[in-house]
Amino acid sequence: MKSPLTLSLLSAALLCSLIGYAQQKRPEVAITITALHGTVKVGEELRVTAGYRNSSKEDQWADSDSYSPERRDFVFKLFVRDAQGALLPLTERGKKLYSACGVHVRWGSGPMILCHPGEGPPPVEIDVSKLYELNQPGQYTIQAGFFGDYCHWGGDGSNPRLSNIITVTVTP
Repeated sequence: MKSPLTLSLLSAALLCSLIGYAQQKRPEVAITITALHGTVKVGEELRVTAGYRNSSKEDQWADSDSYSPERRDFVFKLFVRDAQGALLPLTERGKKLYSACGVHVRWGSGPMILCHPGEGPPPVEIDVSKLYELNQPGQYTIQAGFFGDYCHWGGDGSNPRLSNIITVTVTP
């Protein structure tokens, strides 16, 4: 027969293993992106909202960073392409942010929030013009990827979850 101390230690080890697995499991999410304005002038801010919801049939935990305005740039990775499909150059801020994997980003640093199926954190507003060089008139497509697919859960960007694609116009 096992002693109460041994059973307690085994239970604690099992609980820690389960918590570690739950924190590293890639969440099932559906991502949506919308433009606040479909047309902007060169030099104006181009803002989009991006959000996600639990697309599984079970409750999932969301990092509270998803709710934080100070950390909203770390929730999604945006892809902005020109009419030919070429990815636009990043601004200095965009380069710094998107090279931050494992350096400046610590996913899971805040308290976790329970999301029931179909629920998610409120959408975040992102200024695309601070991330990408939008200094030429034209039509551009924007898509959001879940940042965690590029930095966490063993993600290397090879199997990202992506949002819908929106089209915006930049005029002279």
